Amino acid sequence: MKDADQELSEGVKFITEGNCRKAGRIFRRLARRNVAEAMFNLGLMYYDGNGVKQDHMKAAKWYTKASDRGMDTAKLNLAIMYLYGEGVKQDRERAFSLMQEAADNGYDRAEAQLGIMYENGYGTEKDTAMAKAWYRSAVQQGLPEARLLLAELILQEENGPARGEAAELLREAADAGLGPAQERLGLLYYLGDTVPYDAAKAFELFSKAADQDMPDAQYFLACLYSDGEGVPRDEAKAFELFTKAADNGNTDAQFNVGVAYETGIGVGIDYNKAISWYWAAAVGGSSDAVCNLGDMYENGRGIEKDYEVAKKLYGIASEHGSSLATCSLGDMYRLGEGVERSPETAEKYYRRSAEQGCPEAVEELRKMGKDVSMYGKEVSERTEVQRGR
Repeated sequence: MKDADQELSEGVKFITEGNCRKAGRIFRRLARRNVAEAMFNLGLMYYDGNGVKQDHMKAAKWYTKASDRGMDTAKLNLAIMYLYGEGVKQDRERAFSLMQEAADNGYDRAEAQLGIMYENGYGTEKDTAMAKAWYRSAVQQGLPEARLLLAELILQEENGPARGEAAELLREAADAGLGPAQERLGLLYYLGDTVPYDAAKAFELFSKAADQDMPDAQYFLACLYSDGEGVPRDEAKAFELFTKAADNGNTDAQFNVGVAYETGIGVGIDYNKAISWYWAAAVGGSSDAVCNLGDMYENGRGIEKDYEVAKKLYGIASEHGSSLATCSLGDMYRLGEGVERSPETAEKYYRRSAEQGCPEAVEELRKMGKDVSMYGKEVSERTEVQRGR
């Protein structure tokens, strides 16, 4: 007769081969013998809908059985279900209690998750000192994700020498192949934050993270190709990477893909695709994308000219901080496009835009013969490819 470990291994093998029914039969047979690992595996199957109809309530039932028999991985999974109310009534205090049990048993992932709960006040009072302590405990066990979590908390809270520890934690996690850590450390090198600016190092780290489909890394790698920083300038490669990041939901990349299609940078001009990507970025909260949509409606590029819609879009973008949209409202009043011509109203919008640092607004005020000395040195003209940061 096979022992439980042999049968468990056989069940896992069937899972990897895609024969979930045979695996389920084995796990159920072992669960009747009170084997916690089998109960846990049944919980996984019901949670993911792997070989059975997805059922979070049944997943919680099996995780509970495994948890009651002392399995820390089951405690962690069950805690997360209580945290978010998946298959059980949401109960953050119960989630915290379960996570605490698993962490007290030395389970590294539970220690890291408990740190997250302390950092955010989930099921307990917010306590960043306790969060750091649990992150450090998981770091001591070698968990790369804990290094990232601790580094992020240090960067959020600390200034001075302590930030050096954060950079070292990110290096260790990045060396372990953790994509988010490679992405975050690359950003530090790209911005010259905590570590000296190093475009080549940023390129290396963003490349590794981009290969793991990290959208922010794909976006910043595209920026490096577009600007020729750390790598020869290559607009076609930049467009390819912007598109990958955009497909993965990066709003700034979606905006830049729109710009590329509108201006023909790295790809042929296609106003319809530009409009589509601008709308995607606008839905993601990009005021620059809303502004550019307004410009396309104002000038009839890829869509019928409509001053009323353009004005509405400029207004929305302006309210959300786009200085160029505010300047564009000034243009509409100066030219009388869809509104009654009003130099006074135009000046009001130009001054508001100039106060936000828009060089185009300063130039329009100068053309109107207005005093612009209060705005200081004129900012250099913006490049065609605008990027959110």
